This record gives sequence, structure tokens and C-alpha cells, in this order.
Amino acid sequence: MKHFTRPYWLFLTVTLPLCLILLYFTGVYGVIASLLEAEHLKYWVRFGAILGVLIVATTVYGVFLQLRKQSIHWSYGLLALPLYIVLIVAYIRSLDTLLPFSIPGWMIPMDEIVFLPIGLIMPVLLHSLLLQVGHLTPVDKKPSLILTTVGAVVVPAFWYLMLRVANPMLQGKISWEIYLSFKCYDLSRSIVSRRLAKRGSIIRPATGGSHITPLEYHYFVD
Repeated sequence: MKHFTRPYWLFLTVTLPLCLILLYFTGVYGVIASLLEAEHLKYWVRFGAILGVLIVATTVYGVFLQLRKQSIHWSYGLLALPLYIVLIVAYIRSLDTLLPFSIPGWMIPMDEIVFLPIGLIMPVLLHSLLLQVGHLTPVDKKPSLILTTVGAVVVPAFWYLMLRVANPMLQGKISWEIYLSFKCYDLSRSIVSRRLAKRGSIIRPATGGSHITPLEYHYFVD
């Protein structure tokens, strides 16, 4: 896990993906700018400013660590994980403002606009999660059964609460948002459980992955 604490991971998981998102939406903005009203333009400026701040802040932090020959502190993952989850949720909620219904559908690839930013943000979520797993499973001493078990429960539960309970804004949205929340929860649960199982602290989960429950299916079809 120490491999993921190297500073260049900040450039690979944050700087590069966010720069791609910024460049992509710069092109989209150039196509639809003449159709946007003043209210919509404000949201585009805020969106670009947020991306710019995140790019600069993360890059400066990475360069600082690289020059000082230091590793990424585990608290970075603790901050980045909820921050980028909130960014995804805020982006989903702002789509109607960024791309008003007055814009013809043939002018922009809507599916690409929706899923591309979310997909490019996923690496930083995974990296943040791995930093937490590495912090909860020290290799220089025998891991505590209580602490590792609590970690195996708390980290996946955090994902679930952030996407399903603490953010009622997701309720009643389109089905792929619900699907995204379940998949994030399932991914975190699988990674944490497998990692801790290798340390002998918890029982290794059965292989084969999880299946969609009737409750999840209800969300998908409604």
C-alpha cells in the first residue's frame, strides 16, 4: 500500500483527469455559449473555477511532496473522498442549469457529458479509499481485530451514507444515480474486505461478487 502514497499519484488521479474534464467542457462551452443566458453563464464560471482550484491546489501539494521527498498523508484521502463525492453530486444536480433544455439535443452528446466527468473522478475516489485501507492495515505490527473490523464496516458504510442517506437529493433522481451509489458501496466493501482478509483479521468474503437485491431492483425500475 505504500506504493499509493507516492506523490505522482496526485498527478495521475487528480491533475490529469480534472484537466481533461476542463478541456472537454471548454469545447462544449464553445459550442453552446451563444445559447446560454446570464444565469447559466454564472454556473459555468463557478464550475470552471472549482475545477481550476482543485487542479492548482492538488498539483502544488504534489510538487511540494515531491521536492520534500515525502509521502501522501493518509488524511488527504480522508478529505478527498467526501470532497469529490460531493463534487459528483453537485455536478449531477447542476446539469439542468449548465445545460438548459433550450439547447437542442443534437448539439451535444448528453450521455458523454453526464458520465465522462464521473468516470474521470473515479480514480481519485479509489486512490483515497486505498490510502484509508493502507492506514487501517499497518504492516509493521500485528493488526488489531477490533480496529480492522471497524474499518471494514465504517469505510463502506461511509460511502453508502454519503450517497444514499446523507444526500436526500439523490432520492427520486434517475435510475443510474441509484445504480452508481450501489456500485460505489459494493466496490469499497469488496476492496476493504479483501485487503483485510489478507491480514487474517476478518473472514475472506465469498468470491463471485454481489448481486442486485430486490430492493436495488426496485430503485432501478421505478
